Amino acid sequence: MPRIVRTKGDDRTRLLDVLRGLLATWVVLHHVVLIGGFSPDIYPWRVFIHHGQEPVLVFFALSGFAISRSLWTRPQRWLSFLIARFWRIYPVYLVAMAIGIAVTVYGARQPALFTDLGALQILPWQADEGIPRTAHILLHLGQLHGLVPSQWLPHVDTSIVAPGWSLSTEFQFYALAPLLSVVLLRPWVNGNRLPALALLIVGLWPYFHSNSWIAPANILRYLDLFILGMIGAVMHDGLRRDRFGYSLLVFMVAVAGWHSRQIIVVTAVGVWLASWWCATLPTVNEWIDTRFGQLWLFVGALSFPLYILHYPVARLLLIAGAAVLPADRAIFLTAWMPATVVVSFAGAAALHRYAELPGTRYGKQLAARRERRVNCGHIPKGLADIVPAKQQGASAAVGGCGGGGPKRHLL
Repeated sequence: MPRIVRTKGDDRTRLLDVLRGLLATWVVLHHVVLIGGFSPDIYPWRVFIHHGQEPVLVFFALSGFAISRSLWTRPQRWLSFLIARFWRIYPVYLVAMAIGIAVTVYGARQPALFTDLGALQILPWQADEGIPRTAHILLHLGQLHGLVPSQWLPHVDTSIVAPGWSLSTEFQFYALAPLLSVVLLRPWVNGNRLPALALLIVGLWPYFHSNSWIAPANILRYLDLFILGMIGAVMHDGLRRDRFGYSLLVFMVAVAGWHSRQIIVVTAVGVWLASWWCATLPTVNEWIDTRFGQLWLFVGALSFPLYILHYPVARLLLIAGAAVLPADRAIFLTAWMPATVVVSFAGAAALHRYAELPGTRYGKQLAARRERRVNCGHIPKGLADIVPAKQQGASAAVGGCGGGGPKRHLL
């Protein structure tokens, strides 16, 4: 029977954490080169400019994989799951959003900034983006900006925090993930592949039908990638034929992407499949235990703060550079590019330590307390390690549940 992918020492999860670090770093370099105004026809800049969206697509498959493991190994109710995700993401996101709003407002009030940077062939952001409207801010706070077509509200998905468009897509997946877990994962582990295959085929429809009223960040455009990740999490890790069967599913998505001339999809699912297969190698843990592997494991831990923070930081340093650096493109880029990378990594490390980790712990505690309360003192397997033993004992003594036992959780 298929089961959640797992190896001794959780090697595969560690390798995918390394992949997160590599992908986030690539996105940073992509935006630095893109904003720097380098020619898309000259190597190595061409590689970074033309291949910036693939990492985001791989992130979607990674999310499907990671969330499936989380829901399957740590069963909890839908609201408890969202509470934990909220507290992991929002402390970091609000910081990036505050910087993004401040920088965008300043730029809108300083039209000379675009003239000065334009003379250096620097591409900061679109001048017509203007001061964010209240609708922009509210939609970003609610992670709804990815659902609104740009025809209704210009720059809605990329204003304030440009990489945040994919975060809206992720939250749409979080809202559906518990349902998908029931509809897709439960039948799969019981030997019924049809629901998952049907959902995957339905998810391919954007490759054959284009609709401009479906926002670019709408999950319907990327549902196949999330489902690929979910199926990858439950594939049997002992039978090679199952792995080859999964490879055929990935190949099917690649063919659909090729048919619609979306080469980025072909590249993204290729990277995902290669990483998924490498995660099954018995030597992967040995490589991760090297200094080089540990370095990228550390960067993987910073991947979310690095991904969401670097763009507002790049804009902020553009403003600072325009104020203090001479009007010379070579000098400006020599100072701005490494400064953006260094400050982004340093800021990501600080946010990871002082915002993301505390927020994650607090969110898990809130989720565990809620599960304990609604389950009459019973904490589902996987959440018991979050609540101290004394609190577990106290909660078990709470009366008034009736029925003489813990209630079943929904997932």
